Amino acid sequence: MISILPIAIGSLIRDRSIESVRVEFKANWSADVTGFQVLKTLCAFANDYQNLNGGYVVIGVAESEGRARLPPAGLSSAEIESAQRWIRGRCRAMQPSYEPIMSPEVLEGRDVLVVWAPASEARPHRAPDGPDDEPDISSIYRRMRITTPVNEHDAPRNVGLLFFSDDPEQWFPEDAYQRVLQSWQANDTSAVLAAEMIRLHSERHELDEAGAVFTRFDDRGPRAAVPNVANTWIEALLDHGRTDEAQRLLEQLAGSASAQDAVDAAILARRLHRPRTAHRYFQQAGEAIQADSRALHEFAQTKIQLAQDAFRKKQRAWRSVNRRLLVEARGLLERVIQLDASPHRHAWAWRDMARLLTWLRVPANDVESAFRNAIRLLPDEPRFPQELQRFRDRQHQRPL
Repeated sequence: MISILPIAIGSLIRDRSIESVRVEFKANWSADVTGFQVLKTLCAFANDYQNLNGGYVVIGVAESEGRARLPPAGLSSAEIESAQRWIRGRCRAMQPSYEPIMSPEVLEGRDVLVVWAPASEARPHRAPDGPDDEPDISSIYRRMRITTPVNEHDAPRNVGLLFFSDDPEQWFPEDAYQRVLQSWQANDTSAVLAAEMIRLHSERHELDEAGAVFTRFDDRGPRAAVPNVANTWIEALLDHGRTDEAQRLLEQLAGSASAQDAVDAAILARRLHRPRTAHRYFQQAGEAIQADSRALHEFAQTKIQLAQDAFRKKQRAWRSVNRRLLVEARGLLERVIQLDASPHRHAWAWRDMARLLTWLRVPANDVESAFRNAIRLLPDEPRFPQELQRFRDRQHQRPL
């Protein structure tokens, strides 16, 4: 499997390229003991008070006099999975939330987990001191999106309830829509309110009004927030079949979107069947997708689609382009499988892996193993066994 770390595991362990103060070792994993120690370290790295650009925690490697003790004891696959799930959940519970990058690695034949914590742009963060240090109710409300911080206060986000029901106004007085509208009219440079108004108009099939909201925000809102609101408007256009307008706007956003907005734009480009545009946006998102199983999976599928296009068109150097894209897609799918994701996501990642391995002409046992993993995770999906049987039939038809 490919590593997503910016430094080789060997160099990281032996401090060849970074200061030792930026690397911490943990011999084993225990959620009740090691877990909160790791969490406090990640919080410190994210806050980066020493301006060292974050740091790394290596779990499964003991420390002796400030150096790694080799060979490592390592971790079991179950421990790695448990640690990733626990760390991701607790980091999301930080105030504000934080997303470290986790990469299972192999060191001297043993499995270890490296947690990379880059310096955060949302610092300072606060981590709980232990299991009894529960977050206050206001932070729980923020994570549930019941409130949102506004001028250092928690303001209600009741507008979000409009989208949880087929009859949204049951949650509000009869003038609910008018209240949202009046809020936006009073603060038309708010990206949150502009996006909510576009969604509301779209649900009411008022596309002209939704377009007017976007035009007004594009004229008067902060430039950095325009791609976010534009993505909402593009989604509304797609929902109503206005694909040409959506495509033109999506092309105009190229290069100006933030990392998360670029991910959203890439997924919208896939809805438009524009794999090259989607690929460009995924590349623009950079490290923002490394902990996002959906984005990684869709990026892999985009590369597979481009590889298939190269195969069909057979233009100059198509073989090398096809193989490079398939190898890159394989690395992304391996990352999806490593991450904590739903069985449904993992199953389809294994299915895509099986198809990709077929094209890369790896041993048949590896292809069948990938298909079996998909079937094990999603046994009620009829396509998986059907595709596996077709693969076996083709294998039998091959000349010896």
